[in-house]
Amino acid sequence: MKNKLKWSLPLMVGLVMLLVGSTACEMASQIAPVLEYSPTKLEFTIQQGAPNSDNQSVDIWNYGKGFFHWTVSKDKDWVILDPTSGTAYGDKIATTVTVAVNSSNMTSGNYTANITISAPGALQSPQVVLVYLEIKPQDH
Repeated sequence: MKNKLKWSLPLMVGLVMLLVGSTACEMASQIAPVLEYSPTKLEFTIQQGAPNSDNQSVDIWNYGKGFFHWTVSKDKDWVILDPTSGTAYGDKIATTVTVAVNSSNMTSGNYTANITISAPGALQSPQVVLVYLEIKPQDH
């Protein structure tokens, strides 16, 4: 019996903590701004020497109450973002950030970049969107 109690007690405490944490997050979204976004990853495929890619998008919205100001930044120069800042209100209406890649002067291969979404004061901030770029060799 002692052995069962030794394993049962930590399991029960863990379950209670998980439930309380989940409820606390739900309660926080009732009174605080919460950064949400989609998708978590963008994939581009371009032929070497071709013009800029077709645009893709990332949607940013406030899942909670109130509002927050957000910015998006990139860690690679070949990523193009528009707009780079905005405000999200608690109405769950998304703002779309257009994302493109400029592959001029790049050789064939696989590349990655990160887009960071920052919203000071919002829960779940910052967040990162992975950008994957494949540049296929030119046809001869």
